[in-house]
Amino acid sequence: MQENSFGFAHVLANGDGVSWTVTVILALMSLASWYLILAKTLDWWRMRRAARAVGAFWSAGSVGEGIERLRAAGSASPYAQLASQATSATPTAKPPPVAWPPASTRRSRWNAPCASN
Repeated sequence: MQENSFGFAHVLANGDGVSWTVTVILALMSLASWYLILAKTLDWWRMRRAARAVGAFWSAGSVGEGIERLRAAGSASPYAQLASQATSATPTAKPPPVAWPPASTRRSRWNAPCASN
């Protein structure tokens, strides 16, 4: 049987440092890509599972009961975290007063209208 000179084994057997370096880099990039594909698929699957509980939240009798229904779907549900943070959020202080009109639109000697003769 004749050996194929275009095969992968032939390239590795007769390759120099550059071909080995490229092969190693491509293998590492392939592993990283598969890791990201699987990790994002798992995140997507968890998000879809958590999203099923959103309907139960809206059909609850109170906000607290809705949050408990979201937590029952998963302790790490982003929807449960968002709803619980929204209920505990309160304004801490009044915003500072705003000068009107803004300083950038006030008249100065540079943007004053020209005197007409």
